[in-house]
Amino acid sequence: MANFNKVTNGYVVQTFDDKGDFVEQEFIADDEVAFENEYGETLNLKELPKQGDEYFSFDMLQKSMDIDCHLLGDQLGSLCEVEVLLAEMGSPYHEHVTGICNLIRAIIHEKKLPIA
Repeated sequence: MANFNKVTNGYVVQTFDDKGDFVEQEFIADDEVAFENEYGETLNLKELPKQGDEYFSFDMLQKSMDIDCHLLGDQLGSLCEVEVLLAEMGSPYHEHVTGICNLIRAIIHEKKLPIA
């Protein structure tokens, strides 16, 4: 089976402080869920692996969240190892992983994060 999408209806609640600055946001999922193929066509649950039973969190990265410098450094190190392996294998996914690594490097550089 090709990739498929789980589309969950819901609401985003955004909180602002008394100065109007953004504080946080939360996604509140509704009970209405649909599954569709890459072309937007509705799929029957029986057609899906695991019948759509697997749950994934709707957590969203918050603007106000501090970045864990050590975790970010660890993730970059792991991704760079994958990047090298994919390049050696000639994988077309190499470019995607390189893009992610470059994004993390840019965050580190922009924030001047002390990565150990």
